[in-house]
Amino acid sequence: ADDAGHDVIFYGNTASSNMTWDTSADDLILNDSTLYINQDDNAGSVLINSEADTAQTFYIDTPANTTGNVIIAHSCDSLTTGSMAYFHSDSDSTATRKLVNIINDNTAATGATGLHIQQDANQKSIVIDSASTTNHVMRIDGPLTTTGTVFLIDDADALTTGNIAKFH
Repeated sequence: ADDAGHDVIFYGNTASSNMTWDTSADDLILNDSTLYINQDDNAGSVLINSEADTAQTFYIDTPANTTGNVIIAHSCDSLTTGSMAYFHSDSDSTATRKLVNIINDNTAATGATGLHIQQDANQKSIVIDSASTTNHVMRIDGPLTTTGTVFLIDDADALTTGNIAKFH
């Protein structure tokens, strides 16, 4: 009955692997198991309809992951149109916010790269289409480098025609 739920546990074949509906927390918990979705139809596989405005809608905490990837999006050569990842905001809020935020929050992690793009095709690697008329399109904020280079274009030795940089 509504508001009188019970804990339900589905046990797997391996010790400690189960799926638990925790009625006191209203949570579905996968313990040592995987959520596998095999979507054969031309429809979305996962839809998260969240009304959260101050909490994360999708949060991954991987304190034990030391060598693997946290998220892998693999198109299996079937993605011919559309996007591999798509982030869209249609909010009219004027509040300061970041639509994508990448943080390396440990100063000792000197080998970490914040964003790496490898474009093997003869196509643009980054395109910024901005409608900004009075604000910056790209900004490098407060670099703390004292002996390094703030903006570096390296190994352009194969360039025979064209420009290393063009400002118009």
